[in-house]
Amino acid sequence: MKQSFLGVLIVSLVLSLGTVSLFAQAPQPEVSLDDHPSNMLVMPFGPWGPGAPFVMPYMSAEDEFGLGLPASLAGFVGPSPTLLARGFFDSDVLIPGPNLFLTFPPQPFYMDAISGDHRAMKPCPGGLFVRFSVDRATGGRTPPGPGGPGDASYQQALNNEQPGDIFRTDRPYSHVGNFVPLPVPPPPAFWGGPLPTAGTGIAANAVNQLMYDHWGTFGFLPPPPCPPITPGSHDNVDAFHEWPGSLTTTNIFFSLPPASAIPMGFSPADIFMCPAGGGLFFPVPVFATSGMMGLDRFGFGTDSIDGMAFWDNGIIGVLEPRIDYVAFSLAPGSATLRLGGLGLTAGDVFVTDFRGFFCTWLYAGDMGVGNMPNVAGGGPLPVIGPSEINVDALDLTIDPDPVPYINPVTNPNIGHKIK
Repeated sequence: MKQSFLGVLIVSLVLSLGTVSLFAQAPQPEVSLDDHPSNMLVMPFGPWGPGAPFVMPYMSAEDEFGLGLPASLAGFVGPSPTLLARGFFDSDVLIPGPNLFLTFPPQPFYMDAISGDHRAMKPCPGGLFVRFSVDRATGGRTPPGPGGPGDASYQQALNNEQPGDIFRTDRPYSHVGNFVPLPVPPPPAFWGGPLPTAGTGIAANAVNQLMYDHWGTFGFLPPPPCPPITPGSHDNVDAFHEWPGSLTTTNIFFSLPPASAIPMGFSPADIFMCPAGGGLFFPVPVFATSGMMGLDRFGFGTDSIDGMAFWDNGIIGVLEPRIDYVAFSLAPGSATLRLGGLGLTAGDVFVTDFRGFFCTWLYAGDMGVGNMPNVAGGGPLPVIGPSEINVDALDLTIDPDPVPYINPVTNPNIGHKIK
């Protein structure tokens, strides 16, 4: 990731405020874009540019550990070209509009996942919708056809524009807090199994919808009609937070990608906390270690959290097992997915209450996320392994239909501070 001694800024992205998304609301969410670790100075395009430095083994969101997964071998990798074109850092958190927001942890520690404090979104019978992104090699499960609209992520992948979009499940799923404290698995298990909301991974007729469009909402590259994906050709949203302004009023929880975490002696499955308003400077203590979540059981630094939604329910700023919890996803190549023998994927959403294990809250198929349309089926995506279907940005929201809605964090004013 790009090296710099400047602070990480939440900056304004003064681009198009129009949207072609189905369920857009204003104001727009906060996002960050992925880079390629060889792209030290945001130069085009890492190892593919003449004389560019190449830092092994790490890569972009599709293959963070640099294992040579099918997506990266096919060239479906970063960096995100907007970083260079607009002069942004890979650690900047971007939002459409004119305002400068806050100083965040210093570069080069860009966020692989980011979350405000969801404590105001208490367990409820209505459930939670999932807002998420997919990476350059991931699409949908159900094509559009006579039986229905299919998955927006499938259609957007068919158009070569899915990695910069934000999608939404077409239905809510039972609030993760309804299952906390989680059922304890028998020792030495680190996985508590699927929760009742997870279903079979192919919830009946479940599809996803387009929430925010990469170009119409954010102005991210490339503009439509989008060419086929090649190294460094397409922006990829890899961290996402739904509630604009709440990053200034709540503590901020985040994880680092392997290329930033491992060289500093951290795990990319550790969670850090930045005080409300920013101003965090490394080195800092880890807020929640990977082991507290049942991760890194196959070796330290072998799992990576790449999406999260955090609930700090008890004493603010103090981790309390059984009380606090986090929903999260893992990056492709994480050892828990590759070696755990659990049949889990990087598109599944897990939950832990920090007692050394985790459970599956949703499977990728429950959100309409899949590896289609790939070349075997006549589409543009590479054929990736089942565990590599990737949700790489994540937030959970209460969305009474129809949206827009009044969310409990900003309620509805952006400057409203949680009590």
